[in-house]
Amino acid sequence: MTLKKLVRKKNPETGKMEYTLHPINPNFGDIEPMDGGKISGIYVETLDRWEKA
Repeated sequence: MTLKKLVRKKNPETGKMEYTLHPINPNFGDIEPMDGGKISGIYVETLDRWEKA
C-alpha cells in the first residue's frame, strides 16, 4: 500500500484535464485511475501552526 495524492494533469493527447494518483513515495510512478474505480480511504493531516508564504 502507498499513499497517493489526487492531482489533475493536462492530457497531452486530448488537452483535457484528467485526474491522476501521484504517490508520496518518489520510488513509485503515477497511476491513471480506472473507469469505475473508487477511492477506498482518505488520509487527512492537520497543521497545528502554519503561515502563508
